[in-house]
Amino acid sequence: FFFKQKTAYEIAQRLVGSEMCIRDSPTTSLTDLYKQIEGSITIKQEYGEYPTIQDQPFEEKYDAVLMSKIEEKSAIKKDFSLKNNQDVISALATNPLLHGLDEEICRERARAILRINNAFCKSFWLLSCLPKIMQQIPELSFSSNYFKYILPSARSKLMPHLLSKASDYSDTDIHISKKKEREFKNTGAIDTALNDTIFGQVFRKILRVREEDTRSYKAPNFIISFAGEQKVAKQKLHPQIPALIAEELQSSVLPLFIPTANNKLSLGEERNKWTVNPSCVSHEFLSAYKFIGEFMKICLESKDLFSLDLPSLIWKKLLGKETSVEDLRKVDAHCCDELDKIKASDEKSFNEAEDVFFVTNLSNGQEVELIPAGKSVKVTYARRIEYINLVIQCRLNEGDIQIKAMKEGLFEVVHDSIKLLFDEKEFENMVCGVQEVNLERLKSATVYESHDEAKSNYRMLWEVLSGMSQKEKLLYLEFVTRRKRFPVLHETIHHNIKTLATSQPNESFPISYPCQFQINLPEYTSPEILKRKLLYSITHWREMPELEKVAKDESNIRSLLENYDQNDLHIK
Repeated sequence: FFFKQKTAYEIAQRLVGSEMCIRDSPTTSLTDLYKQIEGSITIKQEYGEYPTIQDQPFEEKYDAVLMSKIEEKSAIKKDFSLKNNQDVISALATNPLLHGLDEEICRERARAILRINNAFCKSFWLLSCLPKIMQQIPELSFSSNYFKYILPSARSKLMPHLLSKASDYSDTDIHISKKKEREFKNTGAIDTALNDTIFGQVFRKILRVREEDTRSYKAPNFIISFAGEQKVAKQKLHPQIPALIAEELQSSVLPLFIPTANNKLSLGEERNKWTVNPSCVSHEFLSAYKFIGEFMKICLESKDLFSLDLPSLIWKKLLGKETSVEDLRKVDAHCCDELDKIKASDEKSFNEAEDVFFVTNLSNGQEVELIPAGKSVKVTYARRIEYINLVIQCRLNEGDIQIKAMKEGLFEVVHDSIKLLFDEKEFENMVCGVQEVNLERLKSATVYESHDEAKSNYRMLWEVLSGMSQKEKLLYLEFVTRRKRFPVLHETIHHNIKTLATSQPNESFPISYPCQFQINLPEYTSPEILKRKLLYSITHWREMPELEKVAKDESNIRSLLENYDQNDLHIK
């Protein structure tokens, strides 16, 4: 006879495989690492106990300073250990934003935050089963007080594990025709058939492959490149494609997204945002929205940016977060202001004002009834609060069918735990990047020709960049990489500098090679010349792709530079 080995379900309900090992592992004492930080800190690990801080409660604003500075430094190092962050700890204690606090308290609090993040990063094997593990270790709940001390760069290290739902099938090449896209856009038409733009071509070709491959929605993996161009080594996605698709989606060439009311009227917060088009409800359009969600995952996997300027309302809904009237205000401030006036009005002024009916307008201008026959039902003073609530509910639910499709595409290939790991702003920044260039992080990621970073033209470049405004730095980033935003993950920052060989360096312009994230820089004789040439290049590369040829026209260049307005970055 033989003894039957017990299954995981017989040993512990809801624990299977590696989760059973996690339960029995001594490292589940990880809960000891998450002792309360607010007011006092006691951090325990297997190798000892750290000092307790009880002398002085810490205000949240001071924690925010500590965490932002630790994030800024340790993200570059990709390391949260105390041994390799002593310089960070020392610098934090003397930070002017923490003036008046005991330096040793600041140092110990910084050490505690680093220890927690270091432990978190070493616990990927534990956190790979997040939903069930949360039930076993409440202190690791993402809603707990402890989790707020986990830095975004530490949480982002989990991203490769959260993309594990991706297909294991072989790669399939997708080739996009630039000529087809260019010829279509020259007609000035809207690609309602989703067929001729870069987005339309990618969408159609992937859809066709899936129709031929019935194994699953996730099969196969795709390598997307331009027809007739050499593939970029070790990259599944041509570096320019995400930026070009984002640009198309946020334009009139595709019907899927439209400007928000705040965008149209230049009002309120979150201007220049685009929202889903409520009128795009056909099966084909919903399939396109679903693909947009999956394309976010493709970009995350390829460590590229997909810079969609969507309002926080949409990012919240993608992550299953609750929304409120304040989210609507960031989309349509005018609507909210009108509702505030109605709510604050007295009965006399309300009755004297223009009649209001139980209808409202969506972002695309479509009028919808809030109650049956709402067009003919006048809002009375007694029912004004009911009307306000109905408008808010209707506008917050606007576009739900399109956002649901995007959500299905994203989370069909991404682990659901991503909803718990990041808030809406952090997730947006991971997908799209941030609108602020961190020069220190850019410099630390830069690769120099022959590894000679001491060359005079390279040193002058950093000197010029440090004196630029954020708007100009973003223009530089777009010129070199075609990215309109700066990556939050250090491993996704790419920047290469080479010297441009020319007999007349002061008459030449910097040249960029976006596919290699590279700038070729002439050996200018002064920072002033470099600045003038660089500013012209970063503001006119679209109209003048071959700037080195234009440099030969001395009189033309001198005239243009004399009329250059440095404040608004335009030719007068």
